[in-house]
Amino acid sequence: MVRTFSFILITTFINIHNIGCTQDFTASISGKQNAIVLTPYIDADESPVRNDTIDTDFENNFKCGESKITFDGIIYNTVSFKERCWLDRNLGAKRAAQAPGDKNSFGDYYQWGRLTDGHEEKRSTPTILLSEIDNPGFAGFILTTTAPYDWHTPQNNDLWKDTARINNNPCPDGWKVASKSDFDILLSGNNSILDLYKSPLRIPASGYRDGTSGNIIDVGSKTLLWSSSSKGKKAFAIEAGKIQAKEKKYQRANGLPVRCLKTD
Repeated sequence: MVRTFSFILITTFINIHNIGCTQDFTASISGKQNAIVLTPYIDADESPVRNDTIDTDFENNFKCGESKITFDGIIYNTVSFKERCWLDRNLGAKRAAQAPGDKNSFGDYYQWGRLTDGHEEKRSTPTILLSEIDNPGFAGFILTTTAPYDWHTPQNNDLWKDTARINNNPCPDGWKVASKSDFDILLSGNNSILDLYKSPLRIPASGYRDGTSGNIIDVGSKTLLWSSSSKGKKAFAIEAGKIQAKEKKYQRANGLPVRCLKTD
């Protein structure tokens, strides 16, 4: 089935505001990027304000595997696996996976480096508005059909780099998006969709949301998770099929699930 989206092209923007702070934007149409680019106007006496929602409830005497984490209205269990502490499900998932194709365990589909702002929801509205700021301040899933296939222009390699809750880390305070080196440990001995599902982490075959069309594809046939690591114009993800798991570079405009790891 071929799905299409309709877009309304707006050429003039006046007083577009971020939720949580007031910020004016100017807009220009870029033929090079084949998209509209939002550029913030920042008063010299005013700095941008982040709009993060932190709802973290750490138990006293935290013990991985026993303690729970409440974040953004979801109660996560914790799982100890290969001497690391993980959340028991993908970020935003209703439950831990009960089967590789359990849709309630897929969680949200994040574009690489973005905060939790609504874009990650499965039915978020596609938009062609590229962002020049780290926190776009709107919930659109940003599509792009031209290189470097990133929602952010110019590209920023540090959006998920830090382990503390700064920059665009979408995980609870004290947790982070797993890095490529974390996945090096995770993949040892786990070589397929079924292996990753049967592991203590119960990783489902969620597929991903395509950054050029907005369609969710490869559901049930690919297990995918973003890492916090990037290289060149792309970012690393864990990808598993029916017989093999590997680390692969994906375009940053794609939406992939995230699994949070406790910081050291």
